Amino acid sequence: MRLDINKDQVLSVKIYFINPISLLSVITDTLIKLEFETYSVDKGDKDKLVSILDNNIRNVLFICILNEIEMEYWIDFIDKAFKIKETFIQIGAFVYNTISIDDKLSLLERGIPVIPISEIRMNTIDVMKRILFYFEAKGKRKYIRARAFGKTEVFFDMEDTHKTVKGTIIDISAYAFSCQIMTMYAPFFTVGDIYDNVLLVLKGSRVRTSVKLIGISKLNPEIYVFKYQRENVIDKKTVHQEGLSSTDKNKIHHYIQLCLKVDLKRQLNDAENS
Repeated sequence: MRLDINKDQVLSVKIYFINPISLLSVITDTLIKLEFETYSVDKGDKDKLVSILDNNIRNVLFICILNEIEMEYWIDFIDKAFKIKETFIQIGAFVYNTISIDDKLSLLERGIPVIPISEIRMNTIDVMKRILFYFEAKGKRKYIRARAFGKTEVFFDMEDTHKTVKGTIIDISAYAFSCQIMTMYAPFFTVGDIYDNVLLVLKGSRVRTSVKLIGISKLNPEIYVFKYQRENVIDKKTVHQEGLSSTDKNKIHHYIQLCLKVDLKRQLNDAENS
């Protein structure tokens, strides 16, 4: 566990719920919407997870200890995780009241907060937010950014020319997305311009929005970065404001959650085959 971490270097904190009980599984959707990069991991994949934790500078792990019989099993996992020197790891343990005082002390001695399941049941989201705030489980990046997968395309309706320009989405957040557009369409795009009637196709889900071009990659001029805009009427005038409708934001968060799941599965498979 590395202690000399520079918080300014931490863009994203990955949060893993290992073998979550159904009560915790339900809240992962909400945590994604709150822009916490959250994953669920099967108990059988915990050792493979340990082998990929050093891919990220900061990780937060939550384990669920159902009974005293599992204590030795989880203590062994905890000690193994804390031996990784290339990343900063924090661990929290959800426990039932049947866990003995000695077992709880063995966790506390390792610096692991013990969170009673009964406390979670009373006010799930507020308790989780408090725990994540305690862990400082937020990086500098305000929004989760995920690598796109599957059929992820964006279509621009160019009203002046009656043309439709297609791009391939590369990565996406609830704030902006990057995409690749063929060089032949470069004359249609100028940094700072706003484009209406834009359709994002995210593996079957569709989001129609307006966007503002905020940048073009210097390394690859076919890579464009767009920020979401929504139309609003102020003083009888239509203006563009930053952001998405709540419905569209939910669609994008759902897609991001799928992207994170696919990416974690790929990493775990690579770890198994290496």
